[in-house]
Amino acid sequence: KGLHKFIEKEKLDLISLQDLKVNREKFESKNISKNYEKLYHNEYLGVIFKKKLKFKKKLASEKYFVIIEFERFILINLYAKPSSFNMKHLKNLVNHINRLKRKNKPMILTGDFNSAVPCNKRRSFIRWRRANWTVEEIMVRTELLDIWNFLSKFDVIKSDFKKEWIFPYTYIHNTESDEYWYLNDHIFLSKKLISNIEYFYIKITDISDHMPVVLILRSFPKQ
Repeated sequence: KGLHKFIEKEKLDLISLQDLKVNREKFESKNISKNYEKLYHNEYLGVIFKKKLKFKKKLASEKYFVIIEFERFILINLYAKPSSFNMKHLKNLVNHINRLKRKNKPMILTGDFNSAVPCNKRRSFIRWRRANWTVEEIMVRTELLDIWNFLSKFDVIKSDFKKEWIFPYTYIHNTESDEYWYLNDHIFLSKKLISNIEYFYIKITDISDHMPVVLILRSFPKQ
């Protein structure tokens, strides 16, 4: 809901979408600026990007991830569906990533990992932890870095009304007794991109049941 307005307001170059819940026809029928292209993978994954990024080709795809090559970088988009995404899927993803290192292009991995331990509002925001085997395995096996490791350097929460440092969350689940906050959504970068981070934040918005994570890079390293 309101996705195209959000994209244009935030002036985004690339948008990775997970858990779409729409078919190709509905995805491609959405109106968006002529400066953008859309790439539908399946009911779980889609990508919208500015033409200036110069899409080249799909390098690999499976049910829960797609790997796309652009002129100056490689994008991996992942949806770790609860109770379905398993170690076999993760192993295939890691193998693809490591094989693609020979291209010597920076990589960006975006995804909804669906496996973060929640923190409720009564607990200290500082004493949260991620018990997330998918995140840890990717960092160890591919050497890609999760941007949440750099929280201390950035003000990560942004809304139209205020900016403040709070427990980072991208999904809220309400029960009768409590409200739980989850950090389900991640962006990983090749090491060479870390120094190019200008800013990143979680956008407080109602366009989705997850809060979008926005990453701004100054530039890409020259090949």
